[in-house]
Amino acid sequence: QLKKKQYEDLSEYNIIICSYDFPYPDLCSKGFYPQIIVGDECHYLKNEKAQRTEKFHKFVYEGEPERLGLLSGTPIDNNITEWYSLLSLLYYNPVRVPGGIAFQKDFPYKDKFCETFCFRHEKHISRHRTVTEWKGFRNKDLLWKYLNGKYIRRLQKDHVELPAFIEKDVFVSDIVEDRDLF
Repeated sequence: QLKKKQYEDLSEYNIIICSYDFPYPDLCSKGFYPQIIVGDECHYLKNEKAQRTEKFHKFVYEGEPERLGLLSGTPIDNNITEWYSLLSLLYYNPVRVPGGIAFQKDFPYKDKFCETFCFRHEKHISRHRTVTEWKGFRNKDLLWKYLNGKYIRRLQKDHVELPAFIEKDVFVSDIVEDRDLF
């Protein structure tokens, strides 16, 4: 991991691996914008109000990388609202977007995205306060148009071959006579 003095001149590096808490604004102020960005564990970027997500969005938006890959082994829990931040990242560079779908133009803010793909539920907290919750899923075909070419799903059962599970009963009292171990 790079320390502050080390990232003052990044021109000598071909690959930089860093966490989401890395000081991206410092990279930008040095004029460093990589051509390829890969964000591992991208489910950490689903909350667009989190500071790390805001910094990463700014870094990708300003840097206009040629390629952006977002990886995660953690599935997004059937909550469509969590897709907004990730899709926004993937659509920052409209010139390089396959199919020419204008996600940013169609959904300039999260509520519009939620209105399109979820069902609105008003929850009354008190007499004067109501909270909006977005639940369910609708317009599936339209969402798949935005995900086309950007989302590849692999199931563990389809790719990992593990040996058969072997279960064997072993009685510890037969092996160890010293009762102080229990």
